Amino acid sequence: MQKNRNAIILVIGALVFLAAAGPAWAGGKDLAWSQIPAEAMSDAGMARVIVGMSVEHYEALAGASAQFKVVTPGEEMSAREGAKTADAALEAAIAQTSEAVLASLPKTGYTVNRTYSAFPFLALSVTPAALDALRADPRVTSIEIDAPVPVPDPVPDDSRAKEGSSLTTPPASPSAKGANLNWGPPKVGADVAWDRGYTGLGWYVAILDTGIRRTHQFFAGKTIREACYSALANCPGGTTSATGVGSAAHYASTYSGYDHGTHCAGIALGKKADGSVAGVAKDANLIAIQVFSKTGSTSIGSYSSDQLAGLNYVYSLRNTYSIAAASMSLGSGSYTSPCDSDSRKAAIDILRSVNIATAIATGNDGYCGSIAIPACISSAIAVGSSTSTDQESSFNNWDPQLQTVFAPGSSIYSSTGDSDTSYASWNGTSMATPHVAGAWAILRQNRPNDSVGDILGRVLTAGTPITTGCSTPTGSKPRLYIPGALQGGSGKGVVNLMLLDVPAAIVAGGGGGGGGGGGGGGGGFDEQFASNLDNWTQHGGPWSISSGYATIPGTSAETISSMSYNKGTFSNFDYTVRMRRITSETNGNFLLMRGSPTPLGILNGWNSGYYFMFTNNGHFHVAYAVDGMIYTISEWQATTAVVPFGWNTLRVQASGATLTFYINGSQVYQVSDSTFSTGAVGVGRWDADGGGFDVDSASLSSTAANTAAEDAAEATTPPRQGRRMDVPHRAFDAGTR
Repeated sequence: MQKNRNAIILVIGALVFLAAAGPAWAGGKDLAWSQIPAEAMSDAGMARVIVGMSVEHYEALAGASAQFKVVTPGEEMSAREGAKTADAALEAAIAQTSEAVLASLPKTGYTVNRTYSAFPFLALSVTPAALDALRADPRVTSIEIDAPVPVPDPVPDDSRAKEGSSLTTPPASPSAKGANLNWGPPKVGADVAWDRGYTGLGWYVAILDTGIRRTHQFFAGKTIREACYSALANCPGGTTSATGVGSAAHYASTYSGYDHGTHCAGIALGKKADGSVAGVAKDANLIAIQVFSKTGSTSIGSYSSDQLAGLNYVYSLRNTYSIAAASMSLGSGSYTSPCDSDSRKAAIDILRSVNIATAIATGNDGYCGSIAIPACISSAIAVGSSTSTDQESSFNNWDPQLQTVFAPGSSIYSSTGDSDTSYASWNGTSMATPHVAGAWAILRQNRPNDSVGDILGRVLTAGTPITTGCSTPTGSKPRLYIPGALQGGSGKGVVNLMLLDVPAAIVAGGGGGGGGGGGGGGGGFDEQFASNLDNWTQHGGPWSISSGYATIPGTSAETISSMSYNKGTFSNFDYTVRMRRITSETNGNFLLMRGSPTPLGILNGWNSGYYFMFTNNGHFHVAYAVDGMIYTISEWQATTAVVPFGWNTLRVQASGATLTFYINGSQVYQVSDSTFSTGAVGVGRWDADGGGFDVDSASLSSTAANTAAEDAAEATTPPRQGRRMDVPHRAFDAGTR
């Protein structure tokens, strides 16, 4: 396979590129005048550079500032007084070092383009003599070229998959919100999150791009904070910096890529009043930061110094605005290893330390084994593009060590700058990136105080893996799937379990015996199904004992048949069941735990609790039910642990919020989820094609039974609002997904 099969493809949403080589000088201070490209020269013949400095006590001062995380919605602002003091101390230390460095330069040898309040950098234009002085100054740690990265010209749509790309799991279910003209948000499960009450409400997404069309209907009703940073003084009023209403207005349509930012912002958080199209976090608000300058009569480009200024602005707003993420659909070059010497890493790092993620596009050159800068910064979330069929987009830049995640990027429908009602479908990793930024607003609404690392861990665990089309290096990365990354108990309350079929005395720890080796009450049980099912309540049947198994015949009707252990409920436990499906290849067989069967929900499914399912065609799935409504934690994933049409042993270890899932001794999944803390356990199957089902044994060892007091506490908590699945069998069937 060619390393770059699509080098000629330029996409309107494409990652922007610089014809010159990437900044190999980043992180060093040996930059020679002869290395400076024409794009980095000012009209006065000076070279634009970004200067890194060693600021005394910077780490300690930055740490003190970063103790004040991004404000959460409703947080008491009086608690932010200390942040002002810490931020001022950090700014003062940077300014002191900046002044000392400038004092060592020839007085007529430099112009200050930008200073920063949170990052130890200066953006300067310098003469050769000043450049020599910077190299000699021990306080200077790095000198980078500051050159613009232009926006590419529009080209026709390209929705193809990269040759050889494949899906390692069944594709996601079609969305119930099929009316959304943009396929991307439903694909990542945004509509499922909306129906659970998570829309990004109260949170902001920062879009560092070409500005926006503020009056577009897609942004109606939203709070919009604007800023502009233009090295060539193209901000309103002919300035290099501006804030306030209108400061992030996009350029005229005569400039190529002028409305790139309007399209990206719409993907992250747009919302049309009639509901026909919406972005990912449809109720989130916007911080629009225009970081492009007019580099020609019809071209625009973004300087790294302006991107730093935009990120500095985001950091400065953290005490006032609940910012979930910054989105950067821009970059250049081809990098095969982390580019952590780049000045923008300091910005991404400090934002991450206050719980603000930075999502950056990997690029659209079709590279195999490299991605663009700044996406190659290790603390960024590097976003690649996928198609509607869960394959790698043909133009995506891929590297298994540098790319973080996939998101929809082919033929993405969103707002454009032509008018207040204009929309179009574009392609690019530029389109994939705001999907992730918007998702972050939803996930922060779900867990307002979680770190970037905590949320990212859940995103990577929950996503659908997509295998690259590159022959080398090979590998896969998860495609964003929001519902699997949502956590229960997020401030909306835990679910009311309503264990209506369990007497209070048993819930409190009372025992029960009898029947085929059962017993134990709250302390556990070891059921061999030798003679009867006295310890088990049937839900859909008929279940019976035959040849030492609990068994149920197949049926052609779409239905769930299960049994719940009726002698106790359990909180922390090790639960193991050995079972087999006789004929069905794709229908799910499952364990249930920490739940309640009654009142039965969809097709006789449990009212509440976790499901751990497998199929004979080698897939597993983790989900849960609330009020009979089914939600996905992990989409169907392929595994070699399953023995097709044979006996399979499923095991779940539950310890607090941590749930660990095993098939035949192999761990296949682990998740932290506190939706349910206690409840009944059971076993069951989904049927629609007549496959018989046998259960050989079921055992559970428990470290602590639930108490009546715990049940009473949960019973006072309002239930979570959810969505009844329109096609419920997709939660239980891996064959039609």
